[in-house]
Amino acid sequence: MNSYRTVGLLTALLLAPLASWASTPDGMTPAEEEVCDVLHDATPGLYGLCVAYCEAQDCDSIGAALSGQCQAPSPRLLEIFERKRRDGDPHMPCLETELPEPPPCRCYGVENLRGLELNACLDIEYSTFYTVALTDADELNGASVEVGNGWGVCTLVQDGAARVFEIDEAEAVACETVLRYQADDTGLVCQ
Repeated sequence: MNSYRTVGLLTALLLAPLASWASTPDGMTPAEEEVCDVLHDATPGLYGLCVAYCEAQDCDSIGAALSGQCQAPSPRLLEIFERKRRDGDPHMPCLETELPEPPPCRCYGVENLRGLELNACLDIEYSTFYTVALTDADELNGASVEVGNGWGVCTLVQDGAARVFEIDEAEAVACETVLRYQADDTGLVCQ
């Protein structure tokens, strides 16, 4: 038997078990998933950023990320994607399919936030919870949500008067989604 064939056969036999270890939580590798396919003809680089954001971590929902079942995609990747995106390019596909319309938030809706002159979006992570906030320059108007494990607090501030509600985690995620949609509409990047 040819020595090249022997080496090739041994390599194949040794690597075959490794292929079974290389699986993802949903059983599909990023190359098999199709959510980013709409970006093949878009601005160069968007497809790769989409794969890294939507598919590589296999984190298919905000709820799964909050529960610790998977690692949430990096907000930095989304920020880079949005900077590269040009007119005519689609938004990040997995966000559009994952979160078509946010569930209601008791504190505020997009209609409450559209009337505010927002110019900052803050995304702050603490050890046991995180906060997302949209504010104006004077911090007299804005909205925020704190999301913890099983709990949440949402706030709407208009002309210095605050409405605060204690809410459950699912509603807190809905309020976060409203804030992130409004930030995107306003062209703000949460930092």
